[in-house]
Amino acid sequence: MPPLPVLLLSLLSATTALGVQAETYLVQTSADGNISCLDTTGKTIPLTGKGDNSSQATLSPDGHTVAFIKVDSQSSDEFSHSLNSVWLGDCTTGASRRLLAPHASGNPKQTLTELNTPTFSLNGNFVYVITPAWTTADAIHQININTGKVRFIIEGDSFELIRHGGYAGYLVVKRHLEMGTDDSPAYFVVNPNGEDIIEIPDSEDNYPAVGQWLKHHHSAMGGTEPAPN
Repeated sequence: MPPLPVLLLSLLSATTALGVQAETYLVQTSADGNISCLDTTGKTIPLTGKGDNSSQATLSPDGHTVAFIKVDSQSSDEFSHSLNSVWLGDCTTGASRRLLAPHASGNPKQTLTELNTPTFSLNGNFVYVITPAWTTADAIHQININTGKVRFIIEGDSFELIRHGGYAGYLVVKRHLEMGTDDSPAYFVVNPNGEDIIEIPDSEDNYPAVGQWLKHHHSAMGGTEPAPN
């Protein structure tokens, strides 16, 4: 899982589902894990307290809601996981609330401990996260930001959101075809319901094949529209 950053200062902007450019904020994460927003006038809006041990801030398509990770309890050794929670902050008010608390379970599909990589869906109604689950694989979950309801999507080692093109809103998931096997992990295009759409050809331990496949299908994961072939 990614470590806490020493300093993250990134300009995060968003476009609403209607295609209208939303308010743009500068979202900052200090060395001690304090997250704040900067509006277009230069005003600072704190979202967390000093030394709050927060990180991985990401902006919603609504242009003002920020999802981030807060470490509630560090792991005690290399064999255990830290306990992370998912929070939402509002750059317009400075208010923050916990969206999802960590939760241990004997069922890997319900284990929510070291939550990481918060990623908004394109409509901003959901946040995707990944957490350790099985010995050989992590689990990707979807959280409803209005109800807090969590849904297991699929097992995998990592994921990214496709933002443009015919597969916009789908996930690219790195995973083994069968858990517990020693086959090389490949990349799959997965819809928001967790259904495998297609294994990207020649993608076993070959991330560049993902970009080639997306370009061929006029889709992209980055912040710009894919260029036509």
